[in-house]
Amino acid sequence: MKLRILLCLTLLGCGAAGARAAELTYTVEMPRPETHYFHVTLRMEENRDAAIRLVMPAWTPGSYIIREYAKFVEDFSAQAEGKALPWQKADKHTWVIGAGKARAVEVRYKVYANDLSVRGADLDDEHGYFNGAALFMYAVAQKNRPYRLKLVPHDSWKVATGLEAVAGQTNVFEAPDFDTLVDCPVEISAFERLEFQVQGVPHWMVIHGPAKFDREKMTDAFRRIVETQAAMMRELPYKHYTFLMHLGLPAGGGLEHFNSTSINSSRMSFRQDTDWEAFLDLVSHEYFHHWNVKRIRPAALGPFDYTQENYTRALWISEGITDYYSLLILARAGLITPKKYYKGLTTLIQNYRETPGRLRQSAEASSFDTWIKLYRQTENSVNTEISYYDKGALLGLLLDLEIRRRTGNAKSLDDVMRQLNENYARKGRGFPEEDFQKVAEQMAGGSLAEFFAAYVSGVKELPLEQALETAGLLLAARKPAEKEEDRQKEDSVELGIRTSRSGDRTLISRVIEGLPAWAAGVNAGDELLALDGIRVGDSDYRARLQEYAPGGKVRITVFRDNKLKELEAVLGPPLAKFEITEIEKPDEMQSRIRKDWLGIRP
Repeated sequence: MKLRILLCLTLLGCGAAGARAAELTYTVEMPRPETHYFHVTLRMEENRDAAIRLVMPAWTPGSYIIREYAKFVEDFSAQAEGKALPWQKADKHTWVIGAGKARAVEVRYKVYANDLSVRGADLDDEHGYFNGAALFMYAVAQKNRPYRLKLVPHDSWKVATGLEAVAGQTNVFEAPDFDTLVDCPVEISAFERLEFQVQGVPHWMVIHGPAKFDREKMTDAFRRIVETQAAMMRELPYKHYTFLMHLGLPAGGGLEHFNSTSINSSRMSFRQDTDWEAFLDLVSHEYFHHWNVKRIRPAALGPFDYTQENYTRALWISEGITDYYSLLILARAGLITPKKYYKGLTTLIQNYRETPGRLRQSAEASSFDTWIKLYRQTENSVNTEISYYDKGALLGLLLDLEIRRRTGNAKSLDDVMRQLNENYARKGRGFPEEDFQKVAEQMAGGSLAEFFAAYVSGVKELPLEQALETAGLLLAARKPAEKEEDRQKEDSVELGIRTSRSGDRTLISRVIEGLPAWAAGVNAGDELLALDGIRVGDSDYRARLQEYAPGGKVRITVFRDNKLKELEAVLGPPLAKFEITEIEKPDEMQSRIRKDWLGIRP
């Protein structure tokens, strides 16, 4: 049954045209959107359970933290043939209905939706949006039956989703099972829709929000991202694809789905080149996920248990390698220059090497502990943890270049992804986590046991300089500025703190392990007052430090628990700032690898 369902997903995408008549029907209404309430009705036909257990998901796939969507459910009721049915809650997210012999049961509830994030639900007087896990309960015994979704939009709003529309009916959609229903988010508003085609397959860009942008430029960029990734993977495994975008928000983010993605972005994303390129990097990342994680997935990631954590040690593959490809795809698509790619890669390496936790937590451990760590950062996380996004992206870089080196550029990480797609995704199954290494070794033509033991399971420092040299690139500390005016902008010493403002107070938000402030006993949470008796704040303490030289002492005055404290630190040299440059005279193989890797054509 599970294999059949997954094959159906792989072949048909979100929804299954021609599936048997749905026996579970959701109706979603929004009579007063300004109140933020979705009104939800679930009608279950041909019920055979005397006690129906309905479960509200506790999390949503792709966002690995328990979110407790049940806390937003209100006014739950159940009835059959117009008569109320008894019910009670069995636990925080389970409702048990005493259905008796009733064959047709109707459940009603409301969901408070005031979370305009890609992982939740939002409804106001301008639009409605929901991620299925935040809105839909499922009957435990009927999770794999077909579902039908009827939407009753407010006013003249339109509907956009990756679900298959039911022929001849307006705003009615179908899904072969609950997993598919949940995996197709919905936007309801007076949105704008742009369209382009790749290989004859329609791609829709659904846009809600006040951001100003060049429509022709955006459409062309999206098309080039899709074309480049499709050329790499040598297929487009869906009938249509939808980009659901909320533009003009204070912050951004994205969440992947089987034949769609939700993307939120700041209104500032389209003004400067760097912001535009960061936006495209997000789009490329989320789009690549429809292969890597939605189809090429660790076996633990589907079918899902929505009531608790679903553990895997392979998120460094699912998220990290996706992050590796997202920026690389922009270079291959000609949307950024090689130099801009080097700059983006340098920023990633800089952040990684300034994180002490990289030597404490492995990529596998970071993946496994995501439920309690990555999305729940503390002031000490920088010292004890590493993001599987960052380390996974760099592991992708190392694996790609190592395979190219060993095979004389005949094989690459691209081949690993294609082989995983062939062996598992097309067969509707997830891969055993150890098989990723096996496929990588197949492409490399030999064992990668030492690599995986040292860098994936272990915490040995990543050999980035050596790897980049394979592609004719030099990673090294940036030389000091030549001009005095430029040198004045560079740090002369390092104290090892990060600060934030709270009203008119400057708080020390992080103390980096092994650096001077940490050695001096400065704590995260201390309020920074002065350096050597001179008052400083969040905006000027770094400028004040410019007056010192490495080895110099500084007296740090702070408030801790409303007590005045003075601590003395011995300042260290500034942290190395890295840059990537092309080797002046690469050999033939280095040149060939670099050009093929970056997609540089004659």
